[in-house]
Amino acid sequence: MDALQQNDPGFSIVLGIETSCDETAAAVVARLPDGSGHIVSNVVRTQWEKHRPYGGVVPEIAARAHVECLDLLIGEAMREADIDYSDLDAVAATAGPVGTGVTRLTTPAGTPARSRTPTTYVPVVVGV
Repeated sequence: MDALQQNDPGFSIVLGIETSCDETAAAVVARLPDGSGHIVSNVVRTQWEKHRPYGGVVPEIAARAHVECLDLLIGEAMREADIDYSDLDAVAATAGPVGTGVTRLTTPAGTPARSRTPTTYVPVVVGV
């Protein structure tokens, strides 16, 4: 990312974490000074094979699968974006509805980014 843009007050970088159903995702998005957005990285892992035997999504299996891969997924998104946790201005994470395991995981204290840098946490409620 252009270092000059990063110094502009209209520029921000957000780590987005999605854990609402049977996919886990982490993305780094930049808000450019003109107000437009740019997806810098986007990493998604599906859980469909874990749910297939049951004919649909099992919330407890989904929650456990999110916990198992989220740290690695966030790390991959950050490496792909080629930024440090200290570059983040905010973390936006799903606040439901899969279950309490994922909700706890995606709270400020639970995110790897939160433990490394002071950022704004933005809970995102998803209706699935």
